[in-house]
Formats: sequence, C-alpha cells, structure tokens
Amino acid sequence: MEAESEQGIRPAELKHGGVGSERSANTPAPFNLELSFSERGPFLACYAYLNMPKNLPQVAITKEITRTWADFRRKMRRLRSDIPDCVEAWDCPVYLWLTDPKPQRAFYFTKLTPFRRYVDELRRRVPAIGAMAHSGLPGHRSLASIARIARSLECPLFFVGDLDPGDLTIYATLRCGSPELIQSGKRGLPIQYLGIGGTPFKRLRDKVPDNYWIPMDEAERSHFELIQRLYPHLEEIVGLKELAELRRGRKLEVEAIAAQQQGVTKFTRFLDAI
Repeated sequence: MEAESEQGIRPAELKHGGVGSERSANTPAPFNLELSFSERGPFLACYAYLNMPKNLPQVAITKEITRTWADFRRKMRRLRSDIPDCVEAWDCPVYLWLTDPKPQRAFYFTKLTPFRRYVDELRRRVPAIGAMAHSGLPGHRSLASIARIARSLECPLFFVGDLDPGDLTIYATLRCGSPELIQSGKRGLPIQYLGIGGTPFKRLRDKVPDNYWIPMDEAERSHFELIQRLYPHLEEIVGLKELAELRRGRKLEVEAIAAQQQGVTKFTRFLDAI
C-alpha cells in the first residue's frame, strides 16, 4: 500500500458524521456522538475490554518474529532514505464515519481514499454500517484510539486493505496490539480479515487483468519473506493463487478491485452486502 499524508483532527477530537466534511441537504442528521480520548497516560488499558473471536486467522507472534521484524526495520532505516510503507509506525488521525448508533458491522480501511469514497456512498443510502481509517502502520496512540472506537461500536469489525506485505503487517499489528509485533495478551483487536485477499473478494480478484498486479521492489520482497513466517496458514487467508502471486513478487491494491466493480458505487455496495 502507499501511505497517504493527510491533515485532520487528533484522536481526541473524533466526532460522528464524517471527519472534515460537510453533510449534504439530503443526508439525515447524524446522531450526536463524541469520543473523548486521553492525550496522556497509559494508552493500552482499553484493549482489556475486547473479546477475541476464536475463528480469526492465525498470526504467529513469537520472540523470533519480534526480533526479525526489529532487525528488518533497523536495516531499512539504515539503507534507505525513503522507508518502505508500513515499516515505520505513525500516530496519525483516526477517521470515523457512523450513520447509526448501533452499526451492524464496521470496516477498517488502511487508505484514506477508499475510505472517503466509501463514506460518500454511505451518505446516499445510510445503512447501519460504520467505517474508520488510519493511513499506514498505526503507532501506539493510534492503536489505543482504534481500540477505543472498536469497543464503543460493539459490532463485528472487518479489515479492508491491499494484498501486499505492508497491509498484511497492519492486520497483524491490529491483531497483536503492537507495531513492534510483540505478543501482548489481550491487547489485540478482534478484527476479521476481509481482504482484498479474503474469500469474499475471490470472484472479483479473478476478474482483475494481469497488468493490474504491481511488481514489488527488493525491500517489499524481503518484507514478504518475513510475512510468510508471521502467518503459518497464509494460503487460507489470501488464497493459493494469490499467495503464488505474492511469492512471485507481485501485489494487488484495493483500487484494482474497485475498478472491476465498474465504479465505486458497486464496490461499496459489495462491501455492504458482506
């Protein structure tokens, strides 16, 4: 994935109704919800309130993986002036959009552009669905804010990101609650992997032209070698064909799937139907 630089509110200022955007005349008035987060003090206490479903993909956080990830990050910082996506963690704004105080489900986006296109469609239909987004690998403050939001929503949370090493790292970070990939007990999020590597997207991925797959650079290939050790059953998460493409050094972005849906409207309605 490609990290996006956006200005926005701090997590302490998150409000319902679509961050940084005005409501159109045809959009129903949003319910009044404000989420207030501490700017100081411990940021990890909120994780203890989240129950972890037992049917989530296995993420093998071991001491060896933690050391290997730390070594990889140090190597990238030393060798490159432009750090690859999702190697450095950032405490960026967490964007939230809700149309109902009790959404049936919510989506977590790793990019702001798909998130904003999605919520633009939500304005027109207003289903009982929520959406949040954070650009890039979330740092500890961002993780605490994301966990607090997830706890307040009290609904299933689904991950929507690129099929690449960066976004697979983000998913593992959300699951374990640490950008250092440290096993942290109950601090992880009960977030289910949806894709675009997941099974629901398979029929859409099968329609993607071959030239939509993007070659990885050398750093991304090294990153993926680590990812394969992080997910013992990666083929069950992304599919055998997709795993083969990743091993060939090719990745796929959310925009390619949206293009196969003949526009953003059909793509967002596909998400709504999941």
